Amino acid sequence: MKRIGDFRPNIIPAERKKRIFGYILQNGCAQIRELSNVFLVSEATVRRDLAELETEGYIERTHGGAVLSGTRLTAERGFTSSQFDIPHLEEKKSIAEHMASYISNGDRVFLDVGTTAFEIAKRLHTHRDLTVVTCDLVIASMVEFHPSSTLIVTGGVKREGGHHLLMGTLAVEFLKNIHLDKAILSVDAIDPDYGLSHSDYTDAVIKRLVTQIADQVYVAADHSKFGRPTLARVCGLDKVDRLVTDDGLSPIYQRRLRQKGVPFFLASSQQDNHSQARR
Repeated sequence: MKRIGDFRPNIIPAERKKRIFGYILQNGCAQIRELSNVFLVSEATVRRDLAELETEGYIERTHGGAVLSGTRLTAERGFTSSQFDIPHLEEKKSIAEHMASYISNGDRVFLDVGTTAFEIAKRLHTHRDLTVVTCDLVIASMVEFHPSSTLIVTGGVKREGGHHLLMGTLAVEFLKNIHLDKAILSVDAIDPDYGLSHSDYTDAVIKRLVTQIADQVYVAADHSKFGRPTLARVCGLDKVDRLVTDDGLSPIYQRRLRQKGVPFFLASSQQDNHSQARR
């Protein structure tokens, strides 16, 4: 573990907190144990400093660590500036809060890649006996699930250029040989007629396969994802058991979803829209 060369254990709390934030700013994220080792203080002290930094709006605590506020681990896309904001982050958090309620103890669940999936993962740390499967290296490295749960990373190729996900033949072959209770997908575009689509064809192959190996398919997507289809089709909405979005979704799309019989939930409005159950 690399230590801060000029750090003094008896440094005043305000300066220590400043340096802890600087460390997170430089690295994009940090674990409590890691910060304790680097700054030669107790984990309890680190937790207090992180709580203050979160209150001040600089960071966001995760289970066992912290990331920069307003980011999905900014290092995910190669950014280290605290000025980088993720669009619709509050909506994504609301969606994640509700989506986590669909997961039961003992479930075998796939978590897709992306900001919303990361927010969902953070809310599963109290669920017991989960088997969580993911291609997302950020989820795999940053989220601590309950000790009774099992985390499985698919394997595959990590594309360079700031993408923290695994894809390719190894990921596909792994997924072909497992069975899941639930899958939570994130996609770039949703059209009531065309279905789910994604801008990256290789990633879309993974998503498409996941819909075939899971008993239930959930989609977590904020309202900005609704509109014109993008490059690669994932599946039709008839494959979706429940769609969770936010109350920014236009009445036009709400009506079209009802016409297609897609059960959906507007996370911010707390109004469950049961058009019909698929199964």
